[in-house]
Amino acid sequence: MDKIVILDYGSQYNEILLTKLRELGVYSLIVPKTTTASKIKELKDVKGVILSGGPSIIGEEVKNAPDSKLFDEEILNLNVPVLGICYGMELLAHHFGAKVTSVKDREFDKHVIRLSNSCPLFFNLRDEIVVYITKSDRISDIPSSVQIVAESSSLGPVAFAKDYVYGVMRHPEVDGSEEGRELLSNFIDICGCKKEWSLENFLENKINEIKEEVKDEKVILGLSGGIDSTVAALILHKAIGDNLTCLFVETGLHRVNEASVILNRFREKSKIQLDVADEGELFLNRLKGVVDPEEKRKVIVDTFIEVFKKYAKKIGDFKYLGQGTLYTDIKESKWGGKSKVISGTAEDIGFKIIEPIKELTKAEVRELGRKLGLDEAFIKRQPFPFPGLAIRIIGEVTLLKLEILREANEILSQEVRKNHLETELYQYFCVLTNIDSTGVEGNNKIYYHTIAIRAVTSNNGINADFYKFDMNFLERVSRRIVNEVRGVNRVVYDITAKPPSTIEYQ
Repeated sequence: MDKIVILDYGSQYNEILLTKLRELGVYSLIVPKTTTASKIKELKDVKGVILSGGPSIIGEEVKNAPDSKLFDEEILNLNVPVLGICYGMELLAHHFGAKVTSVKDREFDKHVIRLSNSCPLFFNLRDEIVVYITKSDRISDIPSSVQIVAESSSLGPVAFAKDYVYGVMRHPEVDGSEEGRELLSNFIDICGCKKEWSLENFLENKINEIKEEVKDEKVILGLSGGIDSTVAALILHKAIGDNLTCLFVETGLHRVNEASVILNRFREKSKIQLDVADEGELFLNRLKGVVDPEEKRKVIVDTFIEVFKKYAKKIGDFKYLGQGTLYTDIKESKWGGKSKVISGTAEDIGFKIIEPIKELTKAEVRELGRKLGLDEAFIKRQPFPFPGLAIRIIGEVTLLKLEILREANEILSQEVRKNHLETELYQYFCVLTNIDSTGVEGNNKIYYHTIAIRAVTSNNGINADFYKFDMNFLERVSRRIVNEVRGVNRVVYDITAKPPSTIEYQ
């Protein structure tokens, strides 16, 4: 299958770029920025390379290490088209001898640019469009051998072409950047890619692949109730039927009635064998005295693994461990980031790992879930962190704090549903802060907890903005929480975006 490789220079939009290329019918994958031309050759059927954007500034890198190579320049000798986006364009411009200088103020904003339609990258695009550009470096003194194909009155040259190498300062993958999809489609045509990628083809090939590997062996999968593990389970079940068993670990750290809702919904939507390990008391005991959020995660992960191993041995003889690992999990794990909970323990447990959706992004998994018959309520279910409410409680986790947070969160959820806001919100929840707030109860001065409300809009979780609730809504939620939840006397609303903050507090 024809491929386009994306070299990762740290752009927060890389997953969006990958998804857009796949939506256009071409399989794409993200590889580390240190990937060499020889490694790209080994991937086979690579028809194009994209150098992504990123937070680094060429001017500073050149100043600090003037003789260093910023990428493997042999990539330009692979005889495939190359596209540099933003930082990637700066890399290529520097390579071709242009001057790249840093500017004082770095910002991400819209700009009007004028295009040269003689450049195949801009075929059938308007002569003048509005795009998103990060103002970080400036490109000047471009050699005559390099053709300037787009300019901005405020920024100067913002795109160039040299043979089959192209650079654009814009982010064509970002929603709202005019004709970005068309630009990417033109690059696909320049690469000569066959548009063979689709979720239908993926599903058919994956089912056959699993059948061939697993044969009559048994698989156990840790079901979290989220879309990833559910879709992985449905694919496995289509391939191996009753040789799949799912195990749900009740940690006691879920929201109100969440475990029962997850289990009932899963059983209604599938005929897959599902066992439950109810170990909420064990998790709570292990969390006594733990305050640091990373230590909480470690305790929860270690306890989960212990419980999973114990129950798996009870249930049956399994050769394979199924996981809902996503493409981004694989990428981040290989490059020092996060990974799925069980992945590092497979050898200890004695399983072989099978990951049905490891080539897919979150957006693709959701779409595949629709094709597999999951309802929209399930598809659009809010992301919920693996450590659960433990990381939405600042400080030590206790049974009383869990009850307070569950009650407050349920009030918020009720009001969101009552006002039909679920489809407008990417994520919404309450946080039990570690602020003891002064209050008044009768004639007595009291010190009770402060609840923070977090609600954001987002297309992908990479960027997010706080939701602009009607003030009457916030007033109603606040009044209900302080009146109905014993131990809370103050409610605040978080109005920060991501970045600079994250969606979760810990």
